[in-house]
Amino acid sequence: MGQAIEVKYISPTDIKGVRFKATCQAGSIVIDDPSTSIHCAGYEEAARALCRKLGWPYSYISGQLKNGNYAFVSAKGQK
Repeated sequence: MGQAIEVKYISPTDIKGVRFKATCQAGSIVIDDPSTSIHCAGYEEAARALCRKLGWPYSYISGQLKNGNYAFVSAKGQK
């Protein structure tokens, strides 16, 4: 734990719909669009899915990067 997670939007293709890819040093995961009305929810759901895959508790804060991706960093110890 303690690794930043970066999540990027993957545009739809002729075969697959919108997806989100969450990546950190320990691994990555790609999820289908959770079909929520809030676009940024897909980014958070991807970060949560990666935490579940790695067995980490989800306690993160996020912000958007200059390239449009989102970064999630551990909120543990934040005041």
